[in-house]
Amino acid sequence: MRFVGIFLMTAGLMLGSTACSEEGPAEKAGRHFEEAVDDLRDAGDGPLERLGEDIDEAIDEAGEALDDAVDKARKAVKNADR
Repeated sequence: MRFVGIFLMTAGLMLGSTACSEEGPAEKAGRHFEEAVDDLRDAGDGPLERLGEDIDEAIDEAGEALDDAVDKARKAVKNADR
């Protein structure tokens, strides 16, 4: 009984692997999509990457300026209470 099960599994795997030797249209589209995503990931420092870095830097600078303004306001309130 066990031999029959192993035989059927092996036969099914062999038939399954030979039946799908050619890519269908969905598989081709999926492969092209994956290649496009890989190309975008490996694009390096393109114009959008540099723009993103500039935006990140501007946000960091604005945050630091806001922190400085809050510190000055706290000091002013603290000095006004005296």
